[in-house]
Amino acid sequence: MRSKKPNSKTRGSLFENLLKWVNLFVIFLALVSYLSALINPDKFWLPAVVGLGFPAYIVGNFLFAIYWLFRRRTYFWFSLLCLLAGLPHYGAWFNLSLGDGSGEDTITVMTFNTAGMHHFKSDKPETAQAYRQLFRSASPDILCVQEVYTDGALEGVLASTDYEGYFKSFGTAVFTSYPILESGNVQLDTFGSFAAWLDVEVNGKPLRVYSVHLKSNQFSSTALEVARHGDIREKRTWSQVKFIFSRYSTFVQVRARQVKQLAEHIRQSPHPVLVCGDFNDTPISYIYHCISEDLQDSFKAGGNGFGFTFASFFPFLRIDYVFADPSIRILDHRVLRNSLSDHKPVVVELRI
Repeated sequence: MRSKKPNSKTRGSLFENLLKWVNLFVIFLALVSYLSALINPDKFWLPAVVGLGFPAYIVGNFLFAIYWLFRRRTYFWFSLLCLLAGLPHYGAWFNLSLGDGSGEDTITVMTFNTAGMHHFKSDKPETAQAYRQLFRSASPDILCVQEVYTDGALEGVLASTDYEGYFKSFGTAVFTSYPILESGNVQLDTFGSFAAWLDVEVNGKPLRVYSVHLKSNQFSSTALEVARHGDIREKRTWSQVKFIFSRYSTFVQVRARQVKQLAEHIRQSPHPVLVCGDFNDTPISYIYHCISEDLQDSFKAGGNGFGFTFASFFPFLRIDYVFADPSIRILDHRVLRNSLSDHKPVVVELRI
């Protein structure tokens, strides 16, 4: 006796049951990613890794909600409620701002990870000119840079500007046209990582500015290779993916310890603060939450669109930030296009 073939109705039912389980799994991942902002990865790192997929979970839940609504199934409520639960996080990923104009007292701040100025060639004047043009067009009053390891390169580029001084500390530096009152650094870990800071006088008022570079994940070349040539049928690809997640889980714990050191130093500042730099983590992370808890994110206050700042293997990341004291008024936040680094410069206009 021959077995009956499943009819189209049965196949449809099996497909919908499978979709339900996939939908529940995506909801679970989204909820874990929400919690990743609150769970210290130094204690439990898995939510931080899950949090990397936050945008995908939001898109997935949105598509599931539309699908179930179209199919007139009540399951759409599950994804809809999950999306609503994530509302507090959306403003750090996408924002619309009308801007607040500019005026005589406006201060322009730029933060830029130069990626070691690997494009700089001392025997090619056009590369130095490209950097000069970038800084000239933005015309920052305060310039925070990270990964400055080429001896004298940046100083040479800025030699013809009116900056009165700078303070450089292990790859991080602050340049400014304002009078410098005091300078120093914050030791972030035992590996020799430091954040540079300056106290400057702005229109008769003191302001402390930090240039920060938290621990890199150190897997960019591997991630780029997977993105370009990865094949899920090959064992090598899965080994590379495992390496990427292993690196991230290790160094996100380092950053969690670093950000605690930084946050404590910020709390002890006698002046309003600006904290600029490359934090190597997304807005859903614990690292972002620790800093933004007491400070305002300039993107949320004055940015538009998605504000992505990383342009390498995965060009949909915002990991470079300007955080400001709540007393500071953010007027505008812009991300500039350039090919001098895998990071995009962030320019913020503000008023004290």
